[in-house]
Amino acid sequence: MANRVDNDYTVYIPWARTNGADVMLYEFGGWVQEFLDGSSNLEVAIDAEAALGIVQVVPAGNLGGSDKHAQDDVAAGGSTNFTFNVPALVTAIDWVYITALWRTTGNDVDFAVTTPGMLGVTVNLPAAPGDTNWHSIVAADGHTIWYRREDSSRGTAKYDITIERATVGLGAWTLEVINNHATDDEHVDLYIADDQTSWAGGAVWTAFQSEDNTVTRPATADSAITVASYSTRGIDVLAGDLSIFSPTGPRVDGQAIMDIAAPGNHDIASTISKDMDRDGIAGPDFPLGSYRLFGGTSAAGPHVAAASALLLQWDSTLTHVQIKTMLQQSARTDGFTGVTPNDEWGHGKLDVLAAVNEPPVCDANGPYAADCAGVTTMIALDGTGSFDPNAGDVLTYSWITDCPGGTFDDPTSPTPTLSVDCSSTSCPNCSVSLTMTDLAGASDSCSTQVEINDNVPPNITCPAGVTVECDETTDPSSTGEATATDNCDPDPVIGSSDVETPGDCPQEKTIARTWTATDTCGNSSSCVQTIEVVDTTPPDITCPADVTVTCGESTNPADTGTASAADNCDPAPVVGYSDAETYPTCPADPVMYTITRTWMATDECGNAQSCDQTITVLKLVLDLDIKPGSCPNSFNRNSHGVLPVGLLGTADFNPTMVVPGSVRLSRVDCVGGTANPHEGPPGPHTVVSDVGTPFTGDPCACHELTGDGIDDLSMKFKTDDVVPGLQLDSLNAGALVELAVTGTLADGCAFIARDCVRLVPPGTPPGLVAVQADVGGAWINAHPLDLQLDGGGFADFERTYPLGTVVTATAEQTHEGRRFVGWRLDGEFRSTEVSTDFTLVTDQQTLKAVLRWPGDMNGDDDVDMFDFATFVACYGCSAPNPPQCNRQDLACCDLDGSGTVDLADFATFAAWYGLQTTQTGPD
Repeated sequence: MANRVDNDYTVYIPWARTNGADVMLYEFGGWVQEFLDGSSNLEVAIDAEAALGIVQVVPAGNLGGSDKHAQDDVAAGGSTNFTFNVPALVTAIDWVYITALWRTTGNDVDFAVTTPGMLGVTVNLPAAPGDTNWHSIVAADGHTIWYRREDSSRGTAKYDITIERATVGLGAWTLEVINNHATDDEHVDLYIADDQTSWAGGAVWTAFQSEDNTVTRPATADSAITVASYSTRGIDVLAGDLSIFSPTGPRVDGQAIMDIAAPGNHDIASTISKDMDRDGIAGPDFPLGSYRLFGGTSAAGPHVAAASALLLQWDSTLTHVQIKTMLQQSARTDGFTGVTPNDEWGHGKLDVLAAVNEPPVCDANGPYAADCAGVTTMIALDGTGSFDPNAGDVLTYSWITDCPGGTFDDPTSPTPTLSVDCSSTSCPNCSVSLTMTDLAGASDSCSTQVEINDNVPPNITCPAGVTVECDETTDPSSTGEATATDNCDPDPVIGSSDVETPGDCPQEKTIARTWTATDTCGNSSSCVQTIEVVDTTPPDITCPADVTVTCGESTNPADTGTASAADNCDPAPVVGYSDAETYPTCPADPVMYTITRTWMATDECGNAQSCDQTITVLKLVLDLDIKPGSCPNSFNRNSHGVLPVGLLGTADFNPTMVVPGSVRLSRVDCVGGTANPHEGPPGPHTVVSDVGTPFTGDPCACHELTGDGIDDLSMKFKTDDVVPGLQLDSLNAGALVELAVTGTLADGCAFIARDCVRLVPPGTPPGLVAVQADVGGAWINAHPLDLQLDGGGFADFERTYPLGTVVTATAEQTHEGRRFVGWRLDGEFRSTEVSTDFTLVTDQQTLKAVLRWPGDMNGDDDVDMFDFATFVACYGCSAPNPPQCNRQDLACCDLDGSGTVDLADFATFAAWYGLQTTQTGPD
């Protein structure tokens, strides 16, 4: 042990070695003007003595909680302001010592010191003074700032600053540290001391304080056994906890430096040689030889030095390295030390007994084997083969096991009984472990295997055979699972494997499911379950919606829809169809025919399902106008005339497309039969002409639309055919009857067109006109159309109009060879000229058309001498047609139709008369 101030290590270390020192204890420490990286001459000397085998024990210092250390990562190109305080003491501080350490020797860090107060002076210190000598700058306030820059052999840069003045300025100082490196931050450690205080008090840092890196020189030597301090008396901290003043590693170069902790927290009562009280503070005098409590890592160091000496006494051949290792390995840990090694406790608390004690030798005497005895199997263990090399040492036993549910009747006995729970596994692969501990706490552990044998296979029961549909799961959760019991394993593993045999169709098969139960020891047994997979379910088929199309539109499935099908097993059931056509019995039915399309879906196993789709094919709807241009469409069932009907052409319908002979007239209510158009002779027949305009309203609405410039199909239906054919004679007078004209177009499409007639009540109202002809079957038209009845007709017929109506009758020019010669009104010949038109004002009159054979002057259907005499008279007055001449006679005499009676007619008549006397008409 030496004092660093009064002694020279180059003297006392060699002196101690020469005088046979086995352990060297260094009871001092420094932290300013030091590299603290193990590179100083004193630290190198300590390493050299350790290499010689001499134990080197160094207390770590007492900088813990002192605020004598600060540190920060100074940003690249930036700076950090570290502040420190200089307090007022009984004896003024004249010197303040600061050391800055960083690990990039190539980085010249700048410093600036600012004195306290509002008028503080800033002194900028050069980063590289140029040599390692001390230099100084005198500040304006009288402070002398000394500085120097040195680099260690281990890559630590050191900048020392000393502030000198008779009474250094009190209060807050600032030390600005400037990092000149452009890209890298620089970690800087700062240490501070003064000339009046030691480990605590005096000048301290007030910003960026840190407990790390506070181990002092020479405890920072590579080989030193560096000692921390903890409390055993509970002064200032809990008993067992680290002392407040105990420093913290690592070394500035990051090297872990703390080795072990020993009692040093005022735990030693030593004799005092100074007049001081027990706490080291000036006060009442104590006589020489009194005791005081001694604290600090300097109090902990002697414990370690003494322990090292005891180890050397126990084995004098031990080296410094061996003793250091023994102390580290035998160190105790607890809740205060935490996980070791660490920078506060090193490897833990000093335990010299553990360092010299020989641990016991453990013997668990295995492996152990037993046959499974059911849920619980018991095994006797024997650890009596364990022993301790230290004679008379008392051993304790502690058994543990990882066997399932494993328990001991007495886990501290050398020969306990182990109970193993086999309820979860019948053949556990487990072990038991024994730990032997002596009085010094040294222990040894050993383990061995435990085997429980089982050779009996489980009993297995298969589920019953089942039949399932092909879309049903064959998972065991649905088809059943095997069960098994075992003599030892309460839960043998049950598994299954399947072998499939194809059935009669792709969706059917037979599964032979082999169930196997295996216990934890590998014993197994099997059984077979049969699962029949069948397909008896037909596909689900969905028909397309019923559709209605018009003749000419496609009825192909691509246009009317296709059935869809889904099968429980077959991913693509075959879908097909067949058609059946049904035709309506009513001629006026708007439906041309109905297709019943039966769709059928069949799966690969022959299961089939069908559905029907109805496709209604409608007739083409055309425009019809009964009695074109007339309103209302009155119909006289007793008129013996015709019912005019116009099948109206449009831009989309050409009436010439109608198939001749296909047209029929019928009732929309389907009562009665049909009537054909009258094709004559005599009378009208079907022609193509413009007679009307399509009407967009209700079919029975009244309108008087005439031609629109588009050809229509104009037809006439004989009243005498329509009334009985359509059973109109059974309806009440005044009934409104909707009629339909149906037929077929050249493209095969049927059509329908509808209009209505009103049946005229019986009786003859005023304004009756009876129309006749002297030749049966002649056709006469009447205009305007009778508002109650139909238009023209076959003579004889009657028409009624309101009294005073002007009516024009139009006869045929010729009929069956006979020529029109004039009109008789109420029996009186009224023609003034030969014209087929006759106009009269209605008043219950009879109008008769007169038609004669050419040359038949008197109407007896013979050309004879009487007619010749008449002809002579006609010829004599033919020009200038004096009024006394009968125009009827003149018309009869105009045999060639030239409009006059002349010599040509006379020659013709003479030839007839000579050749055809007594004949009926000319041949």
